[in-house]
Amino acid sequence: MGPCRGARCRPVCDRRFRGRGDPFRGGLNLELSRLRRQELPIRRLVTLGALVTFTSLIAGSLESQDMGGGTELRALVFLTIAGTVGLAGLTARPLATLLHLRLPGRDRVAILGAEGLGLRLAGELRQAGVDVVFLDSDPKRCHQAEEAGFSVVFGDALQERTLLRAQMELVGSAIGLTASDHLNSLFVGQAKDLFAVPNGYVALRSLDGQETPEYVQRHKGEVLFEGPHDVERWDVRVRHGEVAIEHFVFHGVEATEADRNEGAAPKAGERFVMLAVKREKDIVPMTLGYQLRDGDVASVAIHVPERDDAYRLLREMGWQEAGRET
Repeated sequence: MGPCRGARCRPVCDRRFRGRGDPFRGGLNLELSRLRRQELPIRRLVTLGALVTFTSLIAGSLESQDMGGGTELRALVFLTIAGTVGLAGLTARPLATLLHLRLPGRDRVAILGAEGLGLRLAGELRQAGVDVVFLDSDPKRCHQAEEAGFSVVFGDALQERTLLRAQMELVGSAIGLTASDHLNSLFVGQAKDLFAVPNGYVALRSLDGQETPEYVQRHKGEVLFEGPHDVERWDVRVRHGEVAIEHFVFHGVEATEADRNEGAAPKAGERFVMLAVKREKDIVPMTLGYQLRDGDVASVAIHVPERDDAYRLLREMGWQEAGRET
């Protein structure tokens, strides 16, 4: 994947890294910031160690001169340190709550592939309050995603410096959503291996024998959507304005394990794609084998020319229309 070229890309990089200069320097700045945070507890330990050493020297000097108080001084210092550490541990959480401070959670979603289905999925997640960041090596797609209001990181998503710029330590779900099954799987693997991202979703074009491929299982990833789909075809449909996002409520019975493993794609073809499912206040990307419950609301990308067939199939699967938007 080549370097950033062209006038259209520069605004994307410049707006993404306000005031940081070279965008590739963002990863270095993030790493330096992380190292500084790690230095703080080390400095405290060094300070405590120096205090203990100094106290021991003074106590030893007092004892060598037959002066009393050395043992008591040593005990007093150790008691003070223990009390300080214990008090800090007991009061840290209440003080953080009182001051409205908390560590950043891993509630962000990182999507590889800023086009078509990726933008539609991100839009549904954003409406539910989920923060989304895109990674892509194409300047035009980066510009398109940023124009839609999303954070974008330009570069090779398989390189650690690009992942650092995307702040993957704040990401809870990594989604590989390009036309390449292998690239999608590698991206999820990098996110999990380098940054311990808890959840990984891989878009696939096909399944071999209806089983999750070994390279996806190796990275403990899940198959994105209700089954495999032709991502490239859907990207073209989105560009031509042939896709509508509609919402359906599940009122059917829970599927058997065999039905969940089979998925809906072989039956539905490319008439629709189930992007995400919302249960009460929580929304997650739809996955192959997701165990549905009554009342679940799915965000579905419908191929408009085949809307009637898509509706019929969805009703047969236990879904009823909840609303429509284009």
